[in-house]
Amino acid sequence: MRGPSEVCVDANLVIRYTGIRKTAASAELWKRWVQDRPTLHAPALLKYEVINGIHRMRAARLLSTEDSGRALTRAFRLPIVMHNDDALHMRAFQLASDHGLPATYDAHYLALAERLGVDFWTTDARLAKAVGDRLPWVRLVA
Repeated sequence: MRGPSEVCVDANLVIRYTGIRKTAASAELWKRWVQDRPTLHAPALLKYEVINGIHRMRAARLLSTEDSGRALTRAFRLPIVMHNDDALHMRAFQLASDHGLPATYDAHYLALAERLGVDFWTTDARLAKAVGDRLPWVRLVA
C-alpha cells in the first residue's frame, strides 16, 4: 500500500462528507484528509451512487430540495479522480464472484483500490464483513 497520500472512497462516505448522516468517525476522517490532502480515487459510478443516495433521501423527505442541492454541489466539488475502464469492470466482476457479493457495484471500489495499492474507505459494514480479513486494506468507517 502506498499509504495516506492516496485513498479510494465510496459513495456513502462522500455523502457523509456533505453533512448528511455525518458521524464522529467520518467527520474526523474527512478533517484529517482536508489537512493531509491525499489524492482521492473512485470508480466513475460514484457520482451515480451519490446522486441516487441523495435523491432517495429527498424522496423520503429526509432532505429538503435546497439541502439536496447543497449536498450534491459539495460532493461534486471534491477533487476525486474518477476511473472507468474495461479492465476495472472485468476485475470488479471477478472480485464480486470471488467474495460472493450480490452485485458488482461495490466490487468496482475494491478493484480500484487493489489496482492502485491503496486503502479503500467505506461505511458499508455488510461489504467489509463480506470481504473480511481477505482484503485487509478495506477500512470500515463507523
